[in-house]
Amino acid sequence: GGGGGGGAQACAALLLLRLLAPLLGPVVVQDCDEVFNYFEPLHRLAYGMRGGFALRTWEYSANFALRSWFYLLLHMPVVASISKVFGLAGGKVLAFRGLKAALGLCCGLAEVRLAEATRRTLGQNAGWLVFYALAGQAGLALASSTFLPGTFAAVALAFASAEVLEGRRRVVALFAAVGLVLGWPVAGVAAAPLAAWTALNSAGAGRLVEDATFAAKVAGGLLVVATLFDSLLYGRFVSPQLSFLRYNVGSGGQSSRYGTEPFYWYLLNGFLQLNIQLPLGLAAPFLLTALKARKEGDGDKPASSQAALAQSLRSPAFALACVPLVWTATLSLLPHKEERFLYVAYPQFAFASALVLDRLNVLFPIKVDLAPVWNSSALIKAKKTLGLKRNRQAKKDAHTYSVLGFVLAGMFFLSFCRLNAVMNYSAPAKIWGSLPTLKEGKDATVCVGGEWHEYPSSFFLPGPRYRLGFLKTDFKGLLPFPFNSLASAAPVYFNDKNKANPNQWIEWPQQCDFLVGVQKYGQEQEELPVFKDKENSGLGVPFRWNLLKKVPYLDREASPAWARAFHIPILGDEFVKYGNYVLLVKGPYVEPGAEPGTESEGVKTPFGTMRASDFDNAVKEAQAKKAKGGAAKPEAAQAGAA
Repeated sequence: GGGGGGGAQACAALLLLRLLAPLLGPVVVQDCDEVFNYFEPLHRLAYGMRGGFALRTWEYSANFALRSWFYLLLHMPVVASISKVFGLAGGKVLAFRGLKAALGLCCGLAEVRLAEATRRTLGQNAGWLVFYALAGQAGLALASSTFLPGTFAAVALAFASAEVLEGRRRVVALFAAVGLVLGWPVAGVAAAPLAAWTALNSAGAGRLVEDATFAAKVAGGLLVVATLFDSLLYGRFVSPQLSFLRYNVGSGGQSSRYGTEPFYWYLLNGFLQLNIQLPLGLAAPFLLTALKARKEGDGDKPASSQAALAQSLRSPAFALACVPLVWTATLSLLPHKEERFLYVAYPQFAFASALVLDRLNVLFPIKVDLAPVWNSSALIKAKKTLGLKRNRQAKKDAHTYSVLGFVLAGMFFLSFCRLNAVMNYSAPAKIWGSLPTLKEGKDATVCVGGEWHEYPSSFFLPGPRYRLGFLKTDFKGLLPFPFNSLASAAPVYFNDKNKANPNQWIEWPQQCDFLVGVQKYGQEQEELPVFKDKENSGLGVPFRWNLLKKVPYLDREASPAWARAFHIPILGDEFVKYGNYVLLVKGPYVEPGAEPGTESEGVKTPFGTMRASDFDNAVKEAQAKKAKGGAAKPEAAQAGAA
């Protein structure tokens, strides 16, 4: 229940938003890890080799086995049921969206549960503030539907956090075990404050041992089941969870091969998704302790900070408020940093910042009187211009507002601008979703250059006859290879050093039937960058490329950083610059010096055989029509002047 006062309706609205946003809204590829490490192998698991092309990363090689097939299996019912109803041809994109909608709904349920537990234990106002913080956080809006173990762990720990507030230690252990064993084991660091609360609130050593034993049994049982399933698919006894920890944590960790960032990176990038919740969440343990000391003091003699801290350590709310600081500090110490790592603590950032705002509002209920602004001559004139009547019977304090309201309004506005900015990157899925259905028996290769990391997954390839080809670029890392065998295979072309394999690029660029690329702002008339690489010389003459579709796409280099980060409606449009995301289809083969009608049979395209003369005649007709239209305009102008 929502606790009255419109709570049930608000919770239902949030759940509906989390369900419908990924189902009906634009698809934005936020992290290629989601695509290549989860959607691609899920496509292989759901459709098999019969269902067409899918990519495998080195982590799924039996030699390394860093990713769990069991985690993918948990999501299979959604994809399988949608595909069964709508079929392979029409159901793949719907299965993609349906899975993200289901993940968003699960996250929404966890958010509602956390807000409701806050209302029951900390009061109505605190509950509403937590709800506003969750609903108004851009980070959760974007992360809630992502198909990543980190998000899985975040949802599980959000449920566990609600149980912490209501004092159910065993259920806390159950949710934490599910999130860490089946999701992301590294998130155990974020769960440490929850474990500390359990230990401090276990009545005696005997109860503590019982709680620890229960948690170990649940985690151990889940690990055994997952290990057996993964070992069956990998063809050898292996635990991907342990392999993952060994690679990323053991021997100092090897994740730094994929890039490093300075220690303050999360403070800069975290603000994009969390805005004011970032500083409030990180400072929450200190602020709550200080505010508790002030509240429990007597007159001018506040209680000691030590006494307040001693009481706080046993408080479930304080335990949850520590999660953002503990998790962010730990991540900041690691050299390899990615935004998705922070997902785990997004719900606790909302909770902690809401709790701080609630305490500040109770102790310092500052209000701002806007009556002078409301009654100003300028505003009165504006009302008259708009035909609005002035209310002379306004009650006293009718225009007095709490500072808290302005803070929440600012949070929602910044989050809206952030989400608006992210939507500028929705072009890739629109372009890949525009690939035409092939004629029966035809094959087609779609090639991509430097934009490979924006591939939205093989769920967007219309049929099993499509293939993806990587054109040679200056990228030095290891790219995925197609699944061409069972999951238990250990291909020799994979390595765990992130070193490129020469075979990862398409062997003959002439094999490309379609081409996906980006035109920079102001360079719409120039050829795509991939045409300029000598390795891809087979793409150009004697082939012609025809434009099938283009979609505006934000040009990062031509747009200022602030406008890319927060796109303010109307105002931001003046500063953001767009290029085009384009889909090209290969035209006919033109033999050097061939006369129209005497050239070879042409090139076999996915749409049938095309000859150079066919293409030339179409071009001549289009030019003639354009010339005729251009000649008609001056004549019309002269007639008008007469």
